[in-house]
Formats: sequence, C-alpha cells, structure tokens
Amino acid sequence: ADPSVIVTAPGGEAGYAPALSYSSDTGVYEGEINFSATEHGMGRVRAVGEVGGGLVRLQSTYRLQRVTNEQSHDVYSNDGNLSLRLDAGSLPGEGAYLVVMPPGAVPGPLPEGLVLIGDPYDITASGALVELERPALLKLHYDGGLVRSALAPEGLGLYRWDPNGGTWQAVPASLDEERRAMVAPVTTLGTYALLASPGSWMWSHTIFLPVILK
Repeated sequence: ADPSVIVTAPGGEAGYAPALSYSSDTGVYEGEINFSATEHGMGRVRAVGEVGGGLVRLQSTYRLQRVTNEQSHDVYSNDGNLSLRLDAGSLPGEGAYLVVMPPGAVPGPLPEGLVLIGDPYDITASGALVELERPALLKLHYDGGLVRSALAPEGLGLYRWDPNGGTWQAVPASLDEERRAMVAPVTTLGTYALLASPGSWMWSHTIFLPVILK
C-alpha cells in the first residue's frame, strides 16, 4: 500500500493530507500542500507506510521561517541543534521560505566506519532554491551527555548528503569544543549530519526508521 502523510501547518491544528505520487527516478513519494504564507514557526509531519510487511510510523516537527535578502537572518531547528546564519544578499531573489526538519531517517547508507551522532537535518527552501549566493554559517551541535568522553567524539565530522551521487560528502568544518558544535561556511542547502567513529556515541545500537520507499 502507498504511504500516507498528514502535515500540520505552523500555529494550527488542522491537518493536510496531500496526494502522493511515486517517482521511479528518485525512488521516493512526493506531495504538495498549500497554506497561508503568514504562518511561521513549528509544524508537524506524521507519515505511515508499509515496509517489509509491517507498518512504519514516523512523526517529526519542522520549523518554517521567512528570510529576506535585504538583511541577515538566523534560521534554526526546533531543538536548537542546528542554526544557519544568512547574511544579506545570500538569496537570488527578494526573499524565500526556509524549512528545517529532522527527517527521522537517514536518506542513504552511511560511509563505512562511521556512525550518526544525533539527528540529520534537512534544510530546504521555496522556489527550488538549493544554492546560496553567499556562504552561510552552519552550526550543528551534538549532545555532550551522549558521548563516551568529555572530548569531542573521535573522527567527528560534518557531512552533507549528495542526492545526485547517493553518498555522504565531507564538509570542511571547524570544531567549537566549548559549544560542542561543528561550524562551517556552506553555500548548498540539503541534508546535513554529524558522523564519527563507532564507539564514541552512547547509543551504539540505535535503530533508525527507514525511508518509506515503494
């Protein structure tokens, strides 16, 4: 059976159930909803699908924010673990809506010898915007209480998922040990995550929900 999705707009309780279409090229389902552009803040996503004969349920939150090209903006996730500092002139147009969301599942296999530290985060924008005009400062934090050492996890690095190549690409970043974050200038929106060597993360047997594919 095809999956179903219910999306709650920011600041509202009503749920939208978009019609989903399957793309054999990308191997994913896609749908579209519309709601008032005046609504900003936190919304919710609930999805149900069948994988291997069993039901998989996914619940997540997202944050919708509007940014303009004439001034600087800080875009961030609901949990505060990800922030993106956009300077004036970063957009190709006058403004855009940005959504930050932990998808609840990794979009593809992790590189050999690395494990996920915390959650991955999707950063998407309206108007099919992917490339920024100027570098934005990305900060992705990790929870120090969930690592096995007071020091940063061994081999810790910032990675971005490349949907075209189907691989995780390392992003040059610096470690802010005091704030427990990896910091990097980025010009490409997409899915970002912290990866490190196995054994550095307390949840060595974490089970991730799969992406719902046909």
